[in-house]
Amino acid sequence: MHTDATLQLLDAETVELGTEFRSFIDAVCSEIQTKELAIEVAARQRREQRKLLKEAKQTAKDGDATDAQKTASLGGDVGPPVPNDVSTMPNKGSNEGGKPPQKPMPGIVKPLTAKLVTLNIRTPKFHFLGDYSRMIRTFGTSDSYSTESGELLHRYPKKWYNRSSKRNVRKEIARHERKIARMQAIRQQINKAKKTKGNEIDEQKTAARNPDIHHYIGINQNCPISTLPLSQSFPDDTPGLDPLGKDFMMDLRNHVMPRLKDALIERCRASGYSWAEQGDPVALDPSRVSFKDYRFFSHKIMRVKYTTYDIRRDEDVIHVDSDMCNIILHNPQHHDDPGTHPYLYARILGIYHAFVSYSGEIAPDVYNISPIRVEFLRVRWYNLEDDDPSSPVPFDRLSFPPIHSPDAVSFIEPEAVVRAAHIIPRFSLGRTHQDGKGQSQMAGDGADWKEYYVNQFVDRDMFMRYQVGMAVGHLPRHIPKYPLKQYSSRQASHLPTTEPPPDHDSCAQDKASHVVDDGREETDGEETDDEETDDEETDDEEMGNKADIELNEIDIVMFGH
Repeated sequence: MHTDATLQLLDAETVELGTEFRSFIDAVCSEIQTKELAIEVAARQRREQRKLLKEAKQTAKDGDATDAQKTASLGGDVGPPVPNDVSTMPNKGSNEGGKPPQKPMPGIVKPLTAKLVTLNIRTPKFHFLGDYSRMIRTFGTSDSYSTESGELLHRYPKKWYNRSSKRNVRKEIARHERKIARMQAIRQQINKAKKTKGNEIDEQKTAARNPDIHHYIGINQNCPISTLPLSQSFPDDTPGLDPLGKDFMMDLRNHVMPRLKDALIERCRASGYSWAEQGDPVALDPSRVSFKDYRFFSHKIMRVKYTTYDIRRDEDVIHVDSDMCNIILHNPQHHDDPGTHPYLYARILGIYHAFVSYSGEIAPDVYNISPIRVEFLRVRWYNLEDDDPSSPVPFDRLSFPPIHSPDAVSFIEPEAVVRAAHIIPRFSLGRTHQDGKGQSQMAGDGADWKEYYVNQFVDRDMFMRYQVGMAVGHLPRHIPKYPLKQYSSRQASHLPTTEPPPDHDSCAQDKASHVVDDGREETDGEETDDEETDDEETDDEEMGNKADIELNEIDIVMFGH
């Protein structure tokens, strides 16, 4: 999907690409002589040999045809000579009257040497690069008329052709296609008939087909984790004590408390409770947050849905303890200061859900101990490093803060996740722990590298996320409802500050000020990907009044360039 701004960027980048190619030919190719590779010389040798063999066969074929014509022309008038004398018989050692002489074998191509080669940009592929922008403006994006889909479908008929007898090809290919279709239908019927496969696979399949949700975490309870061992306190010098397990339950209760408070308030409001008559909510105590059966449940997989740059729905499957465990989140500070980095990066250590309740009073003489399902993630934050001139690539560089730092790990809500991130270790700097033994088994820091790169070009959607404001499908930005617990960094300008969760009074006043014309009330902080808050519209209008930037082929403004 393209807009006028992205097409202007494409025009400018095409001109720059052509200039770079010509500059490379003039400055580099003219100074450095390049020759063919050994494999290219061998391939050229084989081509020459095949060409010579083909010419020899054609010459022999033409000679046989000429001899046949001569014999046919003489056969009608003169018969074959009949020898009457033994003296007329050919000698044993001569070829006269005996077998025809042997045909000369084709010659052997002499060993070739590598020839000089240069970069040639006078080819159709280079020539058509300048036509892409004009063709997109005329006919739409190249995906609409690309032959890629049709070419990929050719694989199946070609595979079926190899299985055929080569006699009645069309009929046999159609027979193979029908066999595969029938086997797929039978397999689907068998899967439907099996009731013992469990519900987990069916849940994942249902979630994969649902584009209207932000994320999906399973409902199974196969991996329970008891809260009793995590609630025990030990001295800091206890042998084998994991630094991330010391404050696990305290951090979890502090994270769950504001989310539980909002859910309880909404539940009381739905039951007809009047805050104005019976009193406002009291300050809740995190220590009274209790978990049903003293446990919560762990998961390995979480599906995250997102809107792509071309307004389509896609998903990333995040798997703990694998390479697909890194995520990106919107930086709340970027909403107020566009000069800061737009994203935060983290590694997911755990995917959990629990049934949480509050054992204290919510308001004067008001109690509600019914458990509420709460989903949460435990993440380990990355630090965004300063620019390094010695870095070979212009990617964002990340590193893990010390595992003992108080805010290296925290809990977040799954709604804050934008999508999965492609994080690549900077292998040249080596690992943080050369012996492979880390300080925390929960964090798995024994396999940490000193630095990491963020691959911004893993796909088109990821690339467009760093061109802020260019992709239609990436607006508006989803700001987490609950503030993320941030970590200290050497680059403070890239990180948001920690703000306390809003109290009920301020939320009530804010909700009262956001009433739509038809009488329906807007819920503050619960906007979806298809909605935009009033604050975002106001900020965008103010920015638009301050500076009206017009993109053209010469002056292109892009994030990161």
